[in-house]
Amino acid sequence: MDINIYIADLEAYNGSKLRGAWADATDWDDIEKTVKKISKDGAVEVMIHDSEGYNFGETSDFEAVHALACAIEEHGEA
Repeated sequence: MDINIYIADLEAYNGSKLRGAWADATDWDDIEKTVKKISKDGAVEVMIHDSEGYNFGETSDFEAVHALACAIEEHGEA
């Protein structure tokens, strides 16, 4: 099962603009690369706004989402 997260620029979102990118929630390097890319584009605050494969809700706790995604990938959903 693929578990992906949409990482968004919160300031752009609050200004009614969508700016962000999808990342593999089980790949920490991909998460970090995506956060850095969005931050490089001027974002000060980023957070997860959407997901595929599992509903994490909206959060900025990337480490918890990554750990949960890896557990789901390894063991499946409860």
